[in-house]
Amino acid sequence: MKTIIFDFDGTLADSLDVIIEIFDRMTGKANNLTQAEMAELRHLPIPVVARRLGISPWAAPWLLWRGRFLMNRYIQNVPPYAGVETVLRELHSAGYKLIIVSTNSRRNIRVFLRQYGLSQYFSRVYGGVGLFSKSAALRKVLARNHLDTSDCIYIGDESRDIEACEAIGLRCIAVMWGFANAGFLIKHNPVALVEKPSELPEIINRFLGKAG
Repeated sequence: MKTIIFDFDGTLADSLDVIIEIFDRMTGKANNLTQAEMAELRHLPIPVVARRLGISPWAAPWLLWRGRFLMNRYIQNVPPYAGVETVLRELHSAGYKLIIVSTNSRRNIRVFLRQYGLSQYFSRVYGGVGLFSKSAALRKVLARNHLDTSDCIYIGDESRDIEACEAIGLRCIAVMWGFANAGFLIKHNPVALVEKPSELPEIINRFLGKAG
């Protein structure tokens, strides 16, 4: 079945401000960063960001776990990006299978989807995966759902999304409304770069063909 795999934070959910607030609450580091430093960090893989902020590798998993826990308190303040609901409805109605794969927790994602009436569009939600190896997480999702990469496409907002997809032969569409800027994403060669959600259906149809 033709399947679209979505990232969550920065792709469906406009959660950057909440993530920064949570990170600063845990570490006291985020509010000390300049806008230029924040912009630079948005270009980097999470392990590199952790090193730049002086976070040891052994502490990163604990921070992720704690961050997911705190996110549950804030998730009701996280909105979807404008236009996302319309696009999800259109893709679902067209017959595509929709899946979410995210480092955020499954619980947080489920709360978000219920709050905005988006649950019915997704057949599977995989949370708490892919912090250090998103390619491995995606490979497992493909195997578990008996999916071939030729029938799938991934939608994400970070360079690591593009790199993870490239490692397993999965096409990746990068979105410009997320956490990384367009210039940086282009350098990582996604199959397409979209400026707004309403552009997704036409581009997806171009790569996957009609779902029905």
